[in-house]
Amino acid sequence: MSLAKDMGYDPNKWFGNVEVATAKLVGGETTQYVANIYKYYVAYRMAWQTRERHLATRQERGGNRRAD
Repeated sequence: MSLAKDMGYDPNKWFGNVEVATAKLVGGETTQYVANIYKYYVAYRMAWQTRERHLATRQERGGNRRAD
């Protein structure tokens, strides 16, 4: 049995579930670190998607310069 499940949380979901159980076991600093990393991941993913759309639009319009 997992700690999260024993505490009534869903052991298959991190945010709001395993995150809470982990914070109670090892402290909030570790779970805050994971939350911060996830925020960076989301931000970089969104930036990459924006870049890809920009490059696709340029290519459709016949632009041959790279947007590095």
